[in-house]
Amino acid sequence: MEDMKAVGYKLYNRQDPLDYEHALMVMREYGRFHAISFAIRDQKPDLFQEFQRNLPEVLYDILADNDASKKLIQSQCSRARDSLDEVNNKRVYDKFADFEEHMFKLVEKAIATDAAGRYAVISHGDCWINNILFKYSTGQQYPTDLCFIDWQMSKVGSPVLDLSFFLFTTTDKKLRDQHYDNLLKEYHRSLSSFLIELGSDPEVLYPFHILQEHLKTFSVYGLFMAIQILYFMVSDENEIPDIHNFTSEEDAFEQMQYVPKNIDRYNARIQDIVFDFDKLGYDF
Repeated sequence: MEDMKAVGYKLYNRQDPLDYEHALMVMREYGRFHAISFAIRDQKPDLFQEFQRNLPEVLYDILADNDASKKLIQSQCSRARDSLDEVNNKRVYDKFADFEEHMFKLVEKAIATDAAGRYAVISHGDCWINNILFKYSTGQQYPTDLCFIDWQMSKVGSPVLDLSFFLFTTTDKKLRDQHYDNLLKEYHRSLSSFLIELGSDPEVLYPFHILQEHLKTFSVYGLFMAIQILYFMVSDENEIPDIHNFTSEEDAFEQMQYVPKNIDRYNARIQDIVFDFDKLGYDF
């Protein structure tokens, strides 16, 4: 419950994609964090099962727990589809349209508690940029430390639920084209190194080829979250409706139909994400 701002931690500008140094630090930290789950499952399985029983899915239930929420998500998804070129990129457009039709079932399958089997971890759960604080030395542009905040959405699932959420909401295509593979390798190196330090074998508990399989299967969650979160990330503060002023579900829906002045930035980033999913061969 420490005030991290008082000891020098601060937010990154949510409208700007992360640079490599910030993204690398986050991926390494997620590696260390997930390693703790694998070590507990390996060495104290009863304790891990207790954690699992007490960590139900929260974030998705909040987003899609009623017809009004689902209507809003479907509206956001339609906006994302409109960013694609139906004529010149028809195959990808049709693939996304199919995702849109089956979106809720696909995401529910990915976040099911037992979906990752013995490779499930305790996740951060809410991995957008405003839940990561960075610390800097005086006059330096790159961070020396970070901390994750807002743990109320934590759940049990594949590590890729965190990784895909983070990578596809905070980085842009330029960074992914240059560094995506290396960021994943650094994540796994960090996880493996800490697991060894904790007394467990990473090649048994989460080998790299399983991470690659999970990326293909579970990254759909990152696409789903990017469609929702990026819209607010590119918006100016004064454009985002105050949820405390909503008078009804219909009023909330109407107010959330605002179009930010940076809508072109949203369209470009969503389009890039969809094309990256297609290029990487990820399920969606």
